[in-house]
Order: sequence, then structure tokens, then C-alpha cells
Amino acid sequence: MSTRKPAVKSHAVSTTEDVHANLEASFAEVVRLIERARQRAYQAVNTELVASDNYLERSTTTIVSG
Repeated sequence: MSTRKPAVKSHAVSTTEDVHANLEASFAEVVRLIERARQRAYQAVNTELVASDNYLERSTTTIVSG
């Protein structure tokens, strides 16, 4: 009969605090990604609004002066 103990994995056991800290870090990263995406969306909309406003100004000027 063998009296060997089963092999113990060398992984550290996560504590509740470790798990909580990892979740908080992951959530913070998701929030940062959303904020950056939102900023890019605002920038794209503003760019389009300015471009369309310039287009409309040129079109109106051409129509009025033409």
C-alpha cells in the first residue's frame, strides 16, 4: 500500500479580497473602454455635423448667388 500524499497544485488560493480586486479592475477597464468609445462616437458625430454644415453653407451660397 502506498502512503504518498496526492500532489498539491502550486496555484495560490485566491481570497475573497483578491477576487473582488480582480473584478473591480476588470470592471474599471470596461468602463474605460466604454468612455473611450463614447468619446470617439461624439467626435465622429461632431465631425459629420461640421462637414454637413459646411456643405450646406456652400450649397446655400451657390444657390443664392447662382
